Amino acid sequence: MLTLGDVLASIALLLTTCLAALSAMVLSSLLFPVRTSRAATEIERHPWKCALTGFFAGLPLALIGLVLFQVPQPVVRFVGILVWLLVLMLAAAGSGGLAQLAGKRISDASGDRTRLSAVTLGGVLVVGVAALPLAGWLILAPLLLFCSLGAGVRAMRPSHLTSAVPVTEAQ
Repeated sequence: MLTLGDVLASIALLLTTCLAALSAMVLSSLLFPVRTSRAATEIERHPWKCALTGFFAGLPLALIGLVLFQVPQPVVRFVGILVWLLVLMLAAAGSGGLAQLAGKRISDASGDRTRLSAVTLGGVLVVGVAALPLAGWLILAPLLLFCSLGAGVRAMRPSHLTSAVPVTEAQ
């Protein structure tokens, strides 16, 4: 039986997760505009390749990090944490690109916006879609996570450092 405290704790967990994801999107987009622009370009050009890259690159890295974290030796556990941080960094870069792409499309449809407001609005849209009960939690959130992770991986590849054209320019 659920108590009111359990319900409030679940809502607080959902809201803080959404706020953290939104903050990571906006912050990575503002701190690393070139990388997130490359990630947005990758998502725009090859969305399914990004999702498959995220699945086949991110899932093994996450499992390796989890296995290394379970080892009781501190150095190995620290390496496991570093692997998880790498996965989170790549996902943040890709999700910043996803928010940038969504914000650009919203700005094109609704009029001129500053880069910050466009990225924030795109991030709110992406996080809001992923926070929808059932369909968002079970289908859209994992798909967006894999797509963001794959876009982050593809944006960091050296072959894409000179070939990708940024989706948005600083306004």
